[in-house]
Amino acid sequence: MYILLEALIQDSPFVLLNIYAPNKSTKQCDFFNKIAKELKSSLTFSDFSLVVGGDFNMFFDQDLDGSRGVKKMKESVKIPDDICLEQDLIDIWHVRNPTEKRFTWRQKIPIIQRNLDFWLVNDGLQDDIVSADITPSTKSDHSAIR
Repeated sequence: MYILLEALIQDSPFVLLNIYAPNKSTKQCDFFNKIAKELKSSLTFSDFSLVVGGDFNMFFDQDLDGSRGVKKMKESVKIPDDICLEQDLIDIWHVRNPTEKRFTWRQKIPIIQRNLDFWLVNDGLQDDIVSADITPSTKSDHSAIR
């Protein structure tokens, strides 16, 4: 599931994409391929800033994004990686916290922690972002990135 919004924010064109990716790798591949096609074909702004946020249900870096349990990378991670390269997106939380290990999802028994939620932004927006932090969230099994 996703919501894509094209908007002018302070007279600057933005594309805002909020996602909730499926859990299974095969369904994730279909989902992220659909997102990639949508971004390539239907964006009307020729010069825009892209912000993608949400629950990816996967992690990008097995060393930084996981604690305990089997930290196996999903095959489907290649598609969002390619989207990041094509759209010049960075994971702003990891850029601002390059060595810190904090997680947005945890299982209590046995203890397993993962970073499954991300804010991906155009690299050129870095100077406009004051902070990036992971904080507790209400009514969710995930922490928030703000």
